[in-house]
Amino acid sequence: GQNPNGTWHLLCRDMAGADIGILTYWSITFGNNPAMPFIVSSSNLPIVKLTSLGAPISDDPKVPVQMQIIDNGPGQRNYVNQTNYAYEGTIMAEWQGFTGPGYPKKNYDFETVDAQGAEMDTTILGMPRETDWMFKAEYLDHTLIKNTIAYEMARRMGGYAPRTRMCEVFLDGNYIGYYTLTEKVKRDVNRIDIAKLDPADVSGVELTGGYIIEMNINGEPGAWNSAYPCINNQTCTAPVEFKFVYPKASNIMPQQANYIHEYVDSFEDVLNGPNFADPVNGYRKFIDTETFIDFLIVNEFSVNYDSYGRSTYMYKEKATDGGKLKIGPPWDYDRAFDYWYPARTSGWVWEITHPYWPFPFWWSKWWTEQNFRKQVACRWEMLRQTTLSNDSFNVMIDSLHAEIDEAQVRNFTVWNDLGGRTYQEQIDSLRSYTLRRLAWMDAELAQENVAPPTVYLPSDTLVCAGTVYDASFNGPQYDYNWQPGPDSALITLNTSGIYTLQVTDQFGCFARPQMDVTISVPDVSFTGQQSGMSLNWTFTPTDQNGTSYAWDFGDGGSSAQIVPTYTYATDGSYLVSLTMADSIGCMDSSSNAIQFVFVGTAEFAVGLEGRIFPSPFTDRLEVALNQPAKGHGELTLSNELGQIVLQH
Repeated sequence: GQNPNGTWHLLCRDMAGADIGILTYWSITFGNNPAMPFIVSSSNLPIVKLTSLGAPISDDPKVPVQMQIIDNGPGQRNYVNQTNYAYEGTIMAEWQGFTGPGYPKKNYDFETVDAQGAEMDTTILGMPRETDWMFKAEYLDHTLIKNTIAYEMARRMGGYAPRTRMCEVFLDGNYIGYYTLTEKVKRDVNRIDIAKLDPADVSGVELTGGYIIEMNINGEPGAWNSAYPCINNQTCTAPVEFKFVYPKASNIMPQQANYIHEYVDSFEDVLNGPNFADPVNGYRKFIDTETFIDFLIVNEFSVNYDSYGRSTYMYKEKATDGGKLKIGPPWDYDRAFDYWYPARTSGWVWEITHPYWPFPFWWSKWWTEQNFRKQVACRWEMLRQTTLSNDSFNVMIDSLHAEIDEAQVRNFTVWNDLGGRTYQEQIDSLRSYTLRRLAWMDAELAQENVAPPTVYLPSDTLVCAGTVYDASFNGPQYDYNWQPGPDSALITLNTSGIYTLQVTDQFGCFARPQMDVTISVPDVSFTGQQSGMSLNWTFTPTDQNGTSYAWDFGDGGSSAQIVPTYTYATDGSYLVSLTMADSIGCMDSSSNAIQFVFVGTAEFAVGLEGRIFPSPFTDRLEVALNQPAKGHGELTLSNELGQIVLQH
């Protein structure tokens, strides 16, 4: 991808760390047909242009770089010669990682800054605003998509994992290949959402969080080491190290450092003790077990030996937010899945371990507890139904492959390292390996004999409003959650719709049946019709198929007939009510006010009598006098509230 003319430099990096290595011999041979610069004119992926603004990017410190991003949107091509940018600004960049700088294709860690060089939160390629990011080279991953798969599956499981975007990158005018723009691990409402810890927070509840720590071997001294040997202590002499991430080691106050150190030490002491499984005072008092189970599942389905004791983050919430230690997010999966040779699909990663990276003893201790194993098995079985199904992995691999297929050709033209296979063979190997690994985990965890609770709900039901449904099961103790509805077995049904009930046992196995509820609401509307100018009224309900009718005519009279005719003793205004039961026994009531014909008012001339009909009326009202009248008169019509509605 670069012009081969110029000065060549050989960079040697001694990874052993035991002593200073000695280079005994090296050579380079130039052919008669040297490669020319690789030409890229457009891409289906966003294009990132990085231009050094002084010193070249190196291992340390960060240097200023101009970043321009070309992104015309989904389904649109992006052209290298475009001058309209989706993002343009300055970043401070350096090589990223402990071993990464030793590889030909570098990772780039960067911060977005403003014109004055101050850190600046911004959104990049649609991801939430922040200042800390990374371009991941995926150099060790011949499929280029392993990190993306692991992070996406972890997010689908319900936790946070770094968001990613595919792109192609140019550095100082030279094409340097495919990269994954990745969120860095950081305290943020859209990343690790924990409370801010200020320097003044050195006592009381304010001291309890939030914190982010990391287990890693990265050439820097740890903040503290575990008091307990690692699982793989026969091959690994390194201690399990804990490092401060938030607050940073340079910013954390002594009281805060002591607090999180002592909290983790207390957790390890209890876990190592004889009563570690005590439900009240055991290890569950200190940690959010569900996050550790999900972390185990992600590491195990991906067979990530670069985990558990390396690139492993944990965070502690403030006491008012739960206060427990959680693990995650997952990080660094380019050496996962079928990376190791031979790529075995059997065996637990925490048990086999990487021979030289320290794995904490926690996982082997937890596996001795039946309840923990059953919790893992339940969580696994539930996830395999949808989130981690074979179809989910197949669809994801196919989708990512289609999106990256054009860019991978250019990437591996520049970085000619596909591990002796074609790219399609690498994708096929990833798919086959993943499905075989999932099958092994299925068989292994099936030995725990867990199953979702047996719960019966009618698939659809017709009920009356206010019906109380009891879904409790006469057997083991379950937790119940209706959606929508309460966290109990009992629910009062007042609205038609789909109701989902999650029933969960003590190990986390759950059933999630649904019930389509229709609320039967009787139509209790009716009409009343006066017979001419008489005292007789006939009342007709809209629904004449009910099982019972109860009429109240407003003067003490009543009827159980469907269509009653009633004779009032005197005219006037009456409130007529109907209470009705429909075909399944649901009852409801309604009332209508009727305005009867009346005789004489103070407004009628003395000696005149008359009737007004019909009552009630809509658009026509007739006034009939019992005797002829001469001259002019005034008619005023008022409602029951005394409001004048007609004056003529």
